[in-house]
Amino acid sequence: MTKSKIPIIFFGLFIVVASIFILQLTLVELEENTTFPTKHSKGQIDFTDVDFNKTKLIGLAGDYEFYWNQLLTPDNFTDSTPESLTGYIKLPNIWNGYNIESVKLKGDGYATFRLKMVFPDEDFYSIKINEFDCAYKLWINGNAVESGKVGRNLKEEVPSWKRNTIIFFTKNRTAELVLQVSNFNHRKGGPEDLMLIGKYKSISSYKTKQIGIAFFLIGLFFIMFVYN
Repeated sequence: MTKSKIPIIFFGLFIVVASIFILQLTLVELEENTTFPTKHSKGQIDFTDVDFNKTKLIGLAGDYEFYWNQLLTPDNFTDSTPESLTGYIKLPNIWNGYNIESVKLKGDGYATFRLKMVFPDEDFYSIKINEFDCAYKLWINGNAVESGKVGRNLKEEVPSWKRNTIIFFTKNRTAELVLQVSNFNHRKGGPEDLMLIGKYKSISSYKTKQIGIAFFLIGLFFIMFVYN
């Protein structure tokens, strides 16, 4: 090994160690600033006692209404729960193994999930969807976002792994989340990644940090490539 290559190797090791350290700090910060709902029931989460100015991010974990083999939109729901309700399912989770009339579901299929939320104020909030290994479309209080194209079979579905953020206003301090999901391309089906909710400025700050770290790491690897 020549002497000229030794500094390059050490520089490369430094970049790898620095990258791991930065990513670890990011995960620790995210964990410290993320909490989970304490007041929830089947199909509903109550945030009225939460100070979103102090609690920056909350994981949307709970029992969602579950409508198997149905692609429903907010227009399908009224004040009462439709009779087509299959049951409740804890999210984030996959639907593999969910029991319907003594039959356990496999990965392929499509479904709609629904969650009602109550907030402490009327304000602009946001939901961060990191990544689902399925096609999905999400509505909340009149706004919608999607990844790929939800379908009832392999031909109709267009899979995608897009990260999304959706902004909404809590009119009358309430919100209704409706989520369509389909999967015909993976062994596991369902929204298994945790969605994060918070005030718009908190989610925006979280996204900015993610982008900044990504560019920083790209810059480090670019420097390593140039000097290699």
